[in-house]
Amino acid sequence: MDYNRLREEMVKKQLIARGIKDGRVL
Repeated sequence: MDYNRLREEMVKKQLIARGIKDGRVL
């Protein structure tokens, strides 16, 4: 498993979750 790739996926999910929380969509 590629750690950098896994980290990127987690960051993307966090950004999306934050966007939804702020009422914005990327």
